[in-house]
Amino acid sequence: MGSGMSSRQNNKTGQHLVYEYLTTEVLVRPELQGTFLSEQELAAQIGISRTPVREAFRLLTAEGLLEQIPNRGTRIPTVDKKQILDLMELRLLLETHAAQTALKQTKNSLLCQRLATTLEEQRQLLNHSDKPKIVEFIRLDQEFHAHLLNAAGNNAIIEVYNRIRVRQRLIGATALFAPTRWREVIEEHAKIVDSLKNKESEKAILALIDHLNKTKQVLLKNFSAES
Repeated sequence: MGSGMSSRQNNKTGQHLVYEYLTTEVLVRPELQGTFLSEQELAAQIGISRTPVREAFRLLTAEGLLEQIPNRGTRIPTVDKKQILDLMELRLLLETHAAQTALKQTKNSLLCQRLATTLEEQRQLLNHSDKPKIVEFIRLDQEFHAHLLNAAGNNAIIEVYNRIRVRQRLIGATALFAPTRWREVIEEHAKIVDSLKNKESEKAILALIDHLNKTKQVLLKNFSAES
């Protein structure tokens, strides 16, 4: 019994390792969309057995982040135009509502501090374009927007946003994988922070809407170029 429980715990830990690796290092790379994944290669790379890799594949497939192709294996799905439009519409609804709510709260200064800290970390990455820094910039971008959602204090909204977090990485990575977009993102984030600091409600919402619309335009442009 003891060894069985230990084995299940190891599998659970291994599954988590594979899940984290795929969602933070692999699925965020646009050039890998449509690529088939090998259980054996991933297991060897991470240093675990194939069982937790298979379990992670099943979980990611259930979340729509991987797809099973009969007689061929597990593949990273390609992103289509409707997925981009659907995701950006949902983000616009959630994030503008969160920003409006945050502006009414007395803890607005704490939100601004968190946003400014994340923004500064993004600025520090401007002179780097290697893949680890790209992945980190994408993570910080999600962190910036998560601060806005968390400030709303609505657990249902936060739960929905957390469920689409990895899908955002899959779709949004196309916009942020090119460091040329980073400076624009930083400038757009700065406008949001400055407006929130000055309690300029309308200006803050417009800055957020402008930022999300520009992100959508970049995603659609990249999608058209790849089609």
